[in-house]
Amino acid sequence: MAAGVLLLCVGIWRWLHAEYSSAEQELQRALFSEFMHAEMRMTDTILSQKVIAPMLSDSGNFKIELETDSAISINGKQGMMHVFTNSENLVTDDKIERVKTENDSIAFAFRTDSGDAMYQGIRLFITELRGPDGMHTMLERYISADDTLLLQKYFAENLDSAQLPVTPVWIHDALTNSFPPPAFTYHAKAFDMPFGAQITYYRSYLYKKLWPQGVFSLFLLLCIITAFLLAYRSLKKQMELSAIKDDLISNISHELKTPVATVRVAIEALRTMDKEDLHKTMPRYMQMAESELDRLEMLINKVMQSASLENGIPDMRIEVFDAVALLDTFIPGMITQAQMRNATLTYSGEVPHAQIAFDVVHFRGVLYNLIDNAIKYGGEGVHIDIKGKVEHGKYILQICDSGPGIPDAYADRIFEKFFRVPQGDTHNVKGHGLGLYYIAQVLHFGKADIRYAPNGKQGSCFTIIFDITKA
Repeated sequence: MAAGVLLLCVGIWRWLHAEYSSAEQELQRALFSEFMHAEMRMTDTILSQKVIAPMLSDSGNFKIELETDSAISINGKQGMMHVFTNSENLVTDDKIERVKTENDSIAFAFRTDSGDAMYQGIRLFITELRGPDGMHTMLERYISADDTLLLQKYFAENLDSAQLPVTPVWIHDALTNSFPPPAFTYHAKAFDMPFGAQITYYRSYLYKKLWPQGVFSLFLLLCIITAFLLAYRSLKKQMELSAIKDDLISNISHELKTPVATVRVAIEALRTMDKEDLHKTMPRYMQMAESELDRLEMLINKVMQSASLENGIPDMRIEVFDAVALLDTFIPGMITQAQMRNATLTYSGEVPHAQIAFDVVHFRGVLYNLIDNAIKYGGEGVHIDIKGKVEHGKYILQICDSGPGIPDAYADRIFEKFFRVPQGDTHNVKGHGLGLYYIAQVLHFGKADIRYAPNGKQGSCFTIIFDITKA
């Protein structure tokens, strides 16, 4: 499972890295486009201020050419413009005058009020400048180092208009020190000196842009990890149930064989016994056989009842009876069994009568299971104390022992089906993990309650609470 989660993390990381690289390239293209546009705006502004505006006032030193299919020359007093076009592709304007020529070509002459059209269109047609010093390129002649402020202004405006929250760092000499230049570095070609912009703090912008993918990846990773954990938990539970099943089969087989073997030995002893001794020892052997048969019946009923309780259909016959009177007849037999198993049991009741509504058979089963567990798990010489009392309209029955008790880590699970307190790889005491589950379910359906608490520093104490019913 860990390897699967690791591969998933690697796959998600590679996807996020690809998304980041794609966003980084997209940002770099957008910044390059905005930088080129800013440089073009700068050159257009310089051209308008230093070239076009002076020419409109004094156009004696410029030449404008537009080349297409054929040519017609229109000679003015101060300049010359070549216009080559066909009449089908002509775009008319109220500031432009058509001139009919002999070869049906069209020539245009700007009227005296056509300065705006010239101002807007001349940038596209300038091919050379002529001045007192001869032929010079426009960039060398008119753009200076002071115009870098104009480039910075336009680039900042473009970034703001494109909603790109990055801050450029303007550099003068680093562009010539490395080749190829670092990423997110843009060189302005309009200047005769190294000058450009470098974007350094752009990762926060990319992280904000990719946060939906990051949140989705995290959500997907959490969902898959949760699914893995649930699957692992289910698999672990199935393995535990399989081990419990094997332990249950082994323990039930032992529990079934023990009473059968005991009854067989008793019957065999009675069969081979002398008639004189038979009359004396028969009651004891018969009581032993009856006790083992009761134990066998209790085990069978417990298994059957656990199945019926799991399906929510317990076989219970609720009737009103005196719990104190039933205990007076039930406890002596349990005292005898405790003594036979090197344990002691005492019973004290503070009230003479307590009428409750419950199933009599299951009432005995509950008491038998609690006492039997105390004897089995309490160890050699365990003492069991049973007390009954009435408080606030409730009949409270306490069964406490002096055994090793239940660790706090497992106290909340003792009423689960098939649960047994771990004792390493082996269980010295045979059990099937159904006793306390059976008790809790029967009491729940009989509208009674059971609670567990440690009996001081050592031992366990179970408290059963019944409602008092008026006869």
